[in-house]
Amino acid sequence: MNRARIAYTIVGLIILALLAYYAVTVTRPAVKMPSAFPVVVQISDPPTVPNGTQSLLIGYSSVGVLFSNSTGSAKWVYSKVNGTIDLLSLVNLTKTIANFTLPSNSLVETLLFNVTKAEITINNNTYPVTLPNSSIFVHVFGNRIDQASSLVADFNPTVVTIITNNSTPIFVMVPSVKAVIVPGINKTASKIGSVSKVNAT
Repeated sequence: MNRARIAYTIVGLIILALLAYYAVTVTRPAVKMPSAFPVVVQISDPPTVPNGTQSLLIGYSSVGVLFSNSTGSAKWVYSKVNGTIDLLSLVNLTKTIANFTLPSNSLVETLLFNVTKAEITINNNTYPVTLPNSSIFVHVFGNRIDQASSLVADFNPTVVTIITNNSTPIFVMVPSVKAVIVPGINKTASKIGSVSKVNAT
């Protein structure tokens, strides 16, 4: 008789444990994923320039990103920002030039800069710089957007000097840009125009 009571007790305890497990794991409300996350666009790294260069300015009128959602549908979005960057000032620094809000689980595929002008100052003389195209498209590496993220563009163009028959040289910029999605947003980089150290936290 005692054995039967013990067996019933054990069975009852097992049933209570299963009910508690079911209540915790099955009926627990699901954690809802945010529908969108902020993404900031940052430029980093200096260019390769001729000796005596004091500044290399690039003016831009807008920044765009091409992203695809979980179904594979792609869409362009644009930030109507404008400004000027001295690429020589970005030694071990990043500068935030645009921000977006992108859907959760989206994949950023391409970054676009619309350049309005470029000029270089060498030995206190300023010259215009020619670009092959005013629109610079950059392939983006990285995972899908599942949290606030930074899109960091390693902008490292080369400025080539062309000597002409007259005394004024011609300068041509050969763009070289790599871009990657980095999870998280640097606490000093959330605002457009802010400058922060590379890998700072």
